[in-house]
Amino acid sequence: MQNLEEKIQGYLSGKLSEDERQEIKNWANASEQNAKLLAQHRKLYELSELDTSSFCPNVEMAWLKVEKKIAKHSIALNSGNVFYKIAAAIAVTVGLVFFSISYFSSPDLVAVNTREGEVLSVILSDSTSITLNENSTLKYPEAFDGSERKVYLDGQAFFEVKRDEDHPFKIIGRSSVTEVLGTSFDLIAKQTYSQVNVLSGSVSFKGRKSNDKVVLEKNNSATIVDAKLESFEHIDTKTLVWRLGELNFQSTPLREVAQVLTKHYGVEIQLQSGIDSCLITSKFEGKTMSEILEVLKVIANITNVSDDEKVVVLSGPSC
Repeated sequence: MQNLEEKIQGYLSGKLSEDERQEIKNWANASEQNAKLLAQHRKLYELSELDTSSFCPNVEMAWLKVEKKIAKHSIALNSGNVFYKIAAAIAVTVGLVFFSISYFSSPDLVAVNTREGEVLSVILSDSTSITLNENSTLKYPEAFDGSERKVYLDGQAFFEVKRDEDHPFKIIGRSSVTEVLGTSFDLIAKQTYSQVNVLSGSVSFKGRKSNDKVVLEKNNSATIVDAKLESFEHIDTKTLVWRLGELNFQSTPLREVAQVLTKHYGVEIQLQSGIDSCLITSKFEGKTMSEILEVLKVIANITNVSDDEKVVVLSGPSC
């Protein structure tokens, strides 16, 4: 097979045509050694997506281990040194550090992917609950070990982290690192944009390309845009509506409506005297808190009289 190393890279990155992909599959199926070689480089490619902030490899030792491994197995390919060519090509793409043989024996990560319009719930081994938004990928170990709990996110998810002060929970994104002990928050982690909205507890949030870091409390948020970190003393409710679904109130007392809205939006709601028994009938789907307040104003003449972004104080005629 001509240009095997380039074709393997193209196969792993999804850049080959269907005929070329089938050619690689046929080559891998031709022998057990070919299949193992492709599997190893798939592992390298997948690991290139993950965190390297705490990894300091001994590259020279890694190459020695690889050489010993190759010496034990004679791999029948068109070129005697094609393994080195493939390894070198992949090293250029994903970084030489990933060629450390220690990564071959790393615990496998479970990968969960969502399609357009699909939302999935995941419960981790530590009882942490994660709701994964559409078009997102979550990677996590079947069981946590070591001093920290680490998962990887590309996209958006809502986390309810089980508190464990001895084992911090860390989410590695493409442009951010989020660390908590136990809290609930919404996180967007993408290549050039990250955002976190904290609904309970505290969250450490930092960029991967700089040393900027901020610790956020309940009802705080922060963004990283093109490596620039900025924090806010309020949450962005627009980014939270994806997980709410439809809120359907049928002759529901306002005090109960307020409890539901507080839970979903993480905003404290206070009711002035005389309106807690007002009955609300309305459906809210994909609405922000501001939009819901506008509806309440129209249907029940109930308004927010607070200037504090963290607290909603509802007032209106007695019921």
